[in-house]
Amino acid sequence: MQTLRKIISKYIYRIVGVSALIMLAMILVFQLLNEQNKAYRDANRTFLQMEQVLSENKEELIKIRKEYAESCLHAAETVSRIIEGDPKSLNSSDKLKEIAEEAEVDEIHIFDKDGKIFSGTLPQYYGYTVDSGEQMSFFKPMLTDKTLKLVQDITENTAEEKLMQYSAVWSNNGEFIVQVGMNPVNVIKVTEKNELSYIFSLFRVNPMVSYYAIDGESGTIVGSNSLDAVGKECSDAGFRFEDIKNTQKGFYSKINGQYSFCVFQKIDSDYIGRVISINYLYQNLPIVLLSILICLIIVSFILVKSVTGYMNKYVVNKIHDVIEKLELITGGSLEERVDVQSSQEFQELSNYINQMVQSLLRINHMEQQVNETLRTALEAADPEKSLKIVLECLGKSLGGDRSYIFEKNKQGGDDNTYEWAADGIAPEVFRKKVFGI
Repeated sequence: MQTLRKIISKYIYRIVGVSALIMLAMILVFQLLNEQNKAYRDANRTFLQMEQVLSENKEELIKIRKEYAESCLHAAETVSRIIEGDPKSLNSSDKLKEIAEEAEVDEIHIFDKDGKIFSGTLPQYYGYTVDSGEQMSFFKPMLTDKTLKLVQDITENTAEEKLMQYSAVWSNNGEFIVQVGMNPVNVIKVTEKNELSYIFSLFRVNPMVSYYAIDGESGTIVGSNSLDAVGKECSDAGFRFEDIKNTQKGFYSKINGQYSFCVFQKIDSDYIGRVISINYLYQNLPIVLLSILICLIIVSFILVKSVTGYMNKYVVNKIHDVIEKLELITGGSLEERVDVQSSQEFQELSNYINQMVQSLLRINHMEQQVNETLRTALEAADPEKSLKIVLECLGKSLGGDRSYIFEKNKQGGDDNTYEWAADGIAPEVFRKKVFGI
């Protein structure tokens, strides 16, 4: 059978071990949730910054477009004045090219009153009219209203497939229309800043974090800093479109072969997502858990040593003290007393044991008295004297004033035939029937 010391130590080690494992599991869950929430908050911060960048870029684009349109119209007016000042240049392509360079425009086209190009920097366009296509027809209203000054939105030149912005004004004499075309380089640059790929590049500071833009209707990847993914279905990369649309707090998925935590938010008509690798998201978790485990082991060791030390000092050792005293008492040393005062319980136990020993002493004393009385009674020659000696011994041992012996009489009653009375007590020896008289 194991000692109490070993039982207590084993039990405490077991309790502390289980408690440490439970705490470690709770900390693990807490850390996982904390890192996940941190990734969610970081994603929302990023989305907010993206919205701010997009909003600022849109405002800048509107401003640039307006300024460029005004600049384009002003260029058309400038070219018109220059041509009117030098009528010979009207029919000279080379001269018009010099004027275009001077006015910082890319193209000059001269229309007659009927809306037909008869001169300009690009002879291949001679003969085109305002009815030659949708792009040209934009300026057709000018044929009926010479006060109009038109600036076309930036559009792709259908012949050369490049972005141009065209503006047109009537000459002051009303004889021809001057149209200029400008390549909107600045506008294109600002427009590119609104492209999702450009926006994503601003936030590409960690190779373990990727950004995706998913079309809200088709589920197609319309933008990403992983250019290979653009144009593919989101499922090809590992996304479930239902998760993207319905899981606001983020979800786990295997993206491009790597387990990741994904957070998406709808911005305009697209779902913008931030995808972070699980390996990166939880990279600090092993170190944190190892540190906590070491701390738990140290704390557990200190706790076990403290508790077992306290139990040994105030419980086990005191029990041993009681056992030692009981061994002496059971060996016959009835003068020994237990005096353990470490706690109320041990104090009460000590009192009860001492009372028990005291009772044993009294019983032992009585036994000695009885033995002495019997020895004296047996030595007496007269049986009646022996009885009186026994009565005296019983009376004194029991602390009584009298002791009697009653005998049955012939009538069925009891007679007081023998009596002992203590000093100062009058004897009552008589023959009297107690019952049946």
